[in-house]
Amino acid sequence: MKDGTITVSTRGGAANFSGVEVRSGAGPIPQPQRPEFAEAPTKEQLVFFEKRIRPLLGERCYECHSATAEELGGGLLLDSRPGIVKGGDSGPVLVPGDPEISLLMTAVSHTNADLKMPPSKRRSDDEINDLSKWITLRAPDPRTATTLVPRNAFDVTEARTRWPFASVVDPPVPTVHDLKWPLSDVDSFIRAAQETKNLAPVGDAERRTLIRRATFDLIGLPPSPDEVNTFFNDASDTPTAFAKVVDRLLESPYYGERWGRYWLDVVRYADTAGDNSDYPIPQMIKYRDWVIDAFNRDLPYDQFIREQLAGDLLDRRPDPLVRPNSNDDAATKNLTGDTGRPDQGVRPTVTSTARDGVIATGYIALARRFGSRVLAGNA
Repeated sequence: MKDGTITVSTRGGAANFSGVEVRSGAGPIPQPQRPEFAEAPTKEQLVFFEKRIRPLLGERCYECHSATAEELGGGLLLDSRPGIVKGGDSGPVLVPGDPEISLLMTAVSHTNADLKMPPSKRRSDDEINDLSKWITLRAPDPRTATTLVPRNAFDVTEARTRWPFASVVDPPVPTVHDLKWPLSDVDSFIRAAQETKNLAPVGDAERRTLIRRATFDLIGLPPSPDEVNTFFNDASDTPTAFAKVVDRLLESPYYGERWGRYWLDVVRYADTAGDNSDYPIPQMIKYRDWVIDAFNRDLPYDQFIREQLAGDLLDRRPDPLVRPNSNDDAATKNLTGDTGRPDQGVRPTVTSTARDGVIATGYIALARRFGSRVLAGNA
């Protein structure tokens, strides 16, 4: 503040501005007012609820939004006051005293094509007006009991028959009529399925098509002219020459970039915090590169998961088969950046493999959202 002017700036370093409040005067900072539901309904409000609101909810809403619903819609219970106060999967269903910003009014009015309740038919104007008046009165509701949603029984025995939990087995190779087409057992499965649909396979692709398919598939880039010519002029038979192409592509650093991105989508990776401030996190790229490197070094999936959940707890003895992450410093540096010897009073060295162990687990902490709280209706 200078000469009566308040200047807000990020000069001198990064700043995270989720919101700025400027107040003058003495005394404690006032707390933001939260919309509150009516706690002690008047006699007139109770009569209005029993005559106009309870029948409306029961006849129009309980089919999908009650404890007796076959499938609860949007996690929202409207058959109890606690359920209405809690809201559903989309957040608070109403803002007491303000029907204009209440999701319930948006849903019953059918003003949003993606949020209609009920979806088949819009409620009458009288019913919508009654709900609006009820919300304006801060939703007086005499119901006190809490309704619970019965959970579907979980059949463990049946679940074990599903393919993700079943043991891996070698199924018998099917017999096919076309014995010339299959070149492997996998081909036999494909050909058997084709024969059940009376389909005939297309002819074999020529080399130029093969290398384009494989290169786009494995690294997401087109093959270079030199790569096409090398494959095209390879004197060995096509299966042998094609195997060389696939091996080369799997060894390419672009392989991890191409396929690691799908895992990054699964965990919703971003270089920023992702909250309402969305400030950058410079260290996040370490996790991105860790995922890419895991794909490139063919890290087993079970180990891939372990290192993300508990990488800091795993035994980190050097593994000659695991190469250091390309983004780390030399494996001889310790956490302080020193390269001295322990007997000279310097901390013992921590190998690159040990540092790699905390990168993936650290992402869990870095990915947590610590944004500002936004009151319902004020977003």
